[in-house]
Amino acid sequence: MTAALLLTVLVSPSVELRPISTELTISLSDRRAQTCQLEYVNSSDVNVQVWVADFWSNHKVEFRTKSGGEVLLTDLGVLASKAFQGGSRDRNFPVIVRPGKSVPVKTPRLPDYFVLKPGDYTMTVTYSDMNFDSPLQLTTKKIAVKVVE
Repeated sequence: MTAALLLTVLVSPSVELRPISTELTISLSDRRAQTCQLEYVNSSDVNVQVWVADFWSNHKVEFRTKSGGEVLLTDLGVLASKAFQGGSRDRNFPVIVRPGKSVPVKTPRLPDYFVLKPGDYTMTVTYSDMNFDSPLQLTTKKIAVKVVE
């Protein structure tokens, strides 16, 4: 019974993966970091543990065109997407999100992974760790992305 109760706490909707801003502008001519700032948010009254291996092993980023089409991946993006298996994986370290607190997480430089052209897109990020002892999957709401030259 204790394990079932613990499992319920870990997969409850009291933990979210949320963008810090619901709008993002990416400049293709700017080689500085073009990342999306996210945070794990714990709205429960207990600590929540999120296991992180590396960004691409636990997170899947999906870009869609304004009409809903998928955005192509660069060669690096193809490699990174293969790291996201959605199942069991080796875990590197736990991240503890305290009650009522948040923990930041940042995406890698997005134009390195997606074939982007100037225009409007939407993006979602999914965190997944489906190991049997603490399965957890979180998906952001859609993030509006404007890509400029």
